Amino acid sequence: MRTAIIMAIVSATATTPLPAQPRALFEIVDVDRDAVPAGTPAAFETVFAAPSIRTDAIRRIDGETFTFVPLALIPISPTRVALVSTAANECTAPQCAGRTSVHYLDHDEGRPSYPYQAAGEWLDAGVKTTAGRPVARWGHTDAITAVPVLYTEAPTRAPGSACTMAVLTELAPAGPVEIARFPVRRGDGGSAALAGRIVAAEKGRSFTLAYTGAQAFDETYVRGDGGRYRPVAASRVSGC
Repeated sequence: MRTAIIMAIVSATATTPLPAQPRALFEIVDVDRDAVPAGTPAAFETVFAAPSIRTDAIRRIDGETFTFVPLALIPISPTRVALVSTAANECTAPQCAGRTSVHYLDHDEGRPSYPYQAAGEWLDAGVKTTAGRPVARWGHTDAITAVPVLYTEAPTRAPGSACTMAVLTELAPAGPVEIARFPVRRGDGGSAALAGRIVAAEKGRSFTLAYTGAQAFDETYVRGDGGRYRPVAASRVSGC
């Protein structure tokens, strides 16, 4: 009888599923600088004056040399699209940063297509990187504000801890605006490691990050003065 009870307990334990990781609100993917996303060559040629046979462009900015490649076209109105590009810096010292650029391009109403007319250039959008690297991961969503939001993330080194930070950039009509900054990863897999992702949003008001790893908890960011999102309470992701 005792053996049967023990076997039943073991069987029930074995079939109990582990808690699933919270589902992300939108897709976030690795940046692939060797890929040429559909539709980007004509837009890239327009803003960087690069021949259509090339998939990169070199710019000198503030005395540093950057190599830009196209990342995505994000529609922001029926007649305007944002071209997002990433840049690696020739300087690879720890203090040197890569760049993420955003160009607004106007086009005939409908699906984005050539010819384009340049409508704005911002060469330093998104999260800051180190050692000349471009951003590591990216995504975009219409779920957080009334206009599309660009998501970029990159690792950084904080004293005593390895962290990955993310930035949300609102593609507003007047130009890109940073609206939030938060940690999405801490540690290199040790006992204090944490990983977070945006799992929910109330458009124009708040979004929620769910963290898993050494601990499991949520943090909510609320939109305040100036349109910026800030945590309701001090972040529990210390060291970043």
